[in-house]
Amino acid sequence: MTRADAALEPALLAGYSVTIWVILPATLALCVVAGVAASRRAVLSFWSASLLVSLTTAGWIAWGVGNTEGTLYGAFLGIGAFVAGLSSGQPWPMHLRITTVLLIALATAVVLARGVPALAG
Repeated sequence: MTRADAALEPALLAGYSVTIWVILPATLALCVVAGVAASRRAVLSFWSASLLVSLTTAGWIAWGVGNTEGTLYGAFLGIGAFVAGLSSGQPWPMHLRITTVLLIALATAVVLARGVPALAG
């Protein structure tokens, strides 16, 4: 027999997972970018900010998982973050930048879901 509140547990697990694998790395990456920008007393370019965010994210995922799949996930997620960051800094109309970043996120998600397990297999 299942408990009445059993439906909440997957939601809590999903929230926890999103927190430690998405929100925390993104926050840490943005803190690194802000710290570098503050120490230089200059605004970072989209290229350098994207690079810092992608390296921080890739490192967090690779270190956190700690195996071959984690390294691949981190690398592909870092590449996706870097390309999305560069795209968001282009002098294109806002709707085009948003669409491009969403397509990059979708492509990254497909690679993470299909490509990484096949490569690590």
